[in-house]
Amino acid sequence: MARIRASLWLAVAFLLLLAGAASAQTHPTLKDAKLPPLLPLALVAGDDADTRSNFQISPDSKWLAWSQRYAGRSQIHVRPIGGGDAVIVRTPTGSSNFRWLPDSRRLRYGLDNGGNENTQIWVVDSLNPNASPKNLTPWAGTTNFVSTTRLDGDEVLLFSNHRDRRMFDAYRVSLSGDLTPVLHERNPGTVDRAYFDRKARMVARTLRPGADGKRAFEFCPGAASTCARVFDMEWDEQITVPDIAAGEEEVWALSNRGRDRQAVVKLNLRTGVETVMHEDPKVDVDAFWFNTETREPVLAVKWPDRQRLHAFGSGLGPDLAAMGGDGAADVVSILSWDNAMRWFVLGVQSKGSATRTILYDAQNKERTLLTAGPWDAYRESLSPITPVEYKARDGLTINAYLTLPAGAPAKNLPAVVFVHGGPWLRDIGTLSTTAQFLANRGYAVLQLNYRGSNGYGRAFLRAGIGELGGKTQDDVDDGAKWLIAQGIADPARIALMGSSYGGFSTFVGMTRTPTLYAVGVANVGITDIPAFIDLVPEYWDRSRWNRFLGPSNTAEGRAALWQRSPLAQVQKLERPMLITAGANDVRVRKDQSERFYGAARALGKTVEFHLFENEGHSFYRAESRLIYFAKVEIFLAKYLGGRATEVKAPPPPRATVPPPEHRTTPEPAPGVGSPGGERTTPEPSDRTPSTPGTPKPGKG
Repeated sequence: MARIRASLWLAVAFLLLLAGAASAQTHPTLKDAKLPPLLPLALVAGDDADTRSNFQISPDSKWLAWSQRYAGRSQIHVRPIGGGDAVIVRTPTGSSNFRWLPDSRRLRYGLDNGGNENTQIWVVDSLNPNASPKNLTPWAGTTNFVSTTRLDGDEVLLFSNHRDRRMFDAYRVSLSGDLTPVLHERNPGTVDRAYFDRKARMVARTLRPGADGKRAFEFCPGAASTCARVFDMEWDEQITVPDIAAGEEEVWALSNRGRDRQAVVKLNLRTGVETVMHEDPKVDVDAFWFNTETREPVLAVKWPDRQRLHAFGSGLGPDLAAMGGDGAADVVSILSWDNAMRWFVLGVQSKGSATRTILYDAQNKERTLLTAGPWDAYRESLSPITPVEYKARDGLTINAYLTLPAGAPAKNLPAVVFVHGGPWLRDIGTLSTTAQFLANRGYAVLQLNYRGSNGYGRAFLRAGIGELGGKTQDDVDDGAKWLIAQGIADPARIALMGSSYGGFSTFVGMTRTPTLYAVGVANVGITDIPAFIDLVPEYWDRSRWNRFLGPSNTAEGRAALWQRSPLAQVQKLERPMLITAGANDVRVRKDQSERFYGAARALGKTVEFHLFENEGHSFYRAESRLIYFAKVEIFLAKYLGGRATEVKAPPPPRATVPPPEHRTTPEPAPGVGSPGGERTTPEPSDRTPSTPGTPKPGKG
């Protein structure tokens, strides 16, 4: 069961009391509905004190590590793979997002300062758990991440923009030395992505886009000085190579080069010849797992609606694909594995259920439940998610997911159109924290993949060019109208909600179609497009934003972008809005929300605003997430008629003699004023650091 820290709950209880929140739903359709028990805010905010997460197997197969709260912070726990007592590897700030290093002794994690995305790499020693963590990258104002490339021996590659904030160089770190990063490959300023083999030799690279948007792919048979062009790639063509052995020229890869959808291919690095080994007729192959020992693929993953797995060969792939056990589970995620690919940590999920985490011994074909997760205790309160599709006004098919409140008729419900971020991400048919939270409060929830979303091929992606806030917003509005046409939504009680690009979409919808939505909930959203593009991190590729939004490097282009900005249309806002932002957000600066809020208030509009201190583009502190979800449920209950958490004031003391005055000094927020704050930065990608799919407000 979800347990929340007392100090946190007192703060939120005070917030709810001030707002006068009541648990009873008031919407006519919900008044007599037999809704399941409320999902606790602590559960939704991820503040369960007993949760064990991020299970990681050491490369040598001997150890299992996970994150669990100890003394108020998430700390690393380590035990033998076969069971036994755990050792707690304590860190001053806590750590929940870590990985093993190749020596199977040390673990590393990333830490930034309050969400500023200046991520530093820290290392702890599982054999010396009381030793202080070591900062490998003590370079102020830099972004650093460890490569997932597996090297032979006891070395790792990490990438940093220490030398030049606009680009990333490769550094080599020896685990048998003093862990000092040594510059390995200097980016000349033209390299977009580099591919290294197990000897840490760069064997291929793609260059940054030229004036025509194309990127050259180069093969490097000996060193950077030997790189030569093999072929050019369009701006939306991608190649991902999971592993390259020394001397290997033909590799397994994901590629959409010369085709609409991403497929599993065999790629000759020297000649550029590709052979398609597996593709899906409707969607991209989203990912595939590769056996680095046998040099063969294991599984390919697709998401046409729910997950579809394609197993390669007759051994490990089919075994992993069948991990649903009794057949009820239909989503399998490989979360961690050892070098020998004997041990796996798997996440399995079925429709309307939470993820169970399993340790699988492929050699003996044995499964051990590691944790059912805190959501398992509330499975009766969860709502199934159903894939749906509808036609946009221009005939384009939009894929979406519908989550309906359990215990209520699917008719004339208050509803939320929940827009994903990115914008080049997509929603998939797995349990969404926010969607389940909203459905549990009584709302029908529609999550749609508007044109320009990833996963549906290059043609669908290209349909969003120049259309962010235009036809992409038509797709959103058409989703709301589809809910009305199906009789699912009450036309007068539809909310628009989202974070990041979803926040931008919310601002656009509330000013572009001001009477379609009853309210809007915008988190870390863009309101001034030219200012947003001007201030994105230096290492971002602005050309992609210019392609999808319009040019920002001319006076005419900037004027057009300003006119499309929600801030320029704030006078058209008619309905209430709840606006939230992170004070340290470097992607969408806080003033994007502050300026819209100030302008709306000056015009007499009904708007609420909350700025989360010590947070960035995502909210990683449980305190912040708790307050965020509390504010959302109060706001939606007020205007849409769903339910919210009821907090009752404690009874007055019975003593006849007045009690003495008690002054409780509030607990300071953990980490405030100290380097790193209380933030474990998620794994960035090898291009723009961004981790989709995290079920926390603000991601994407």
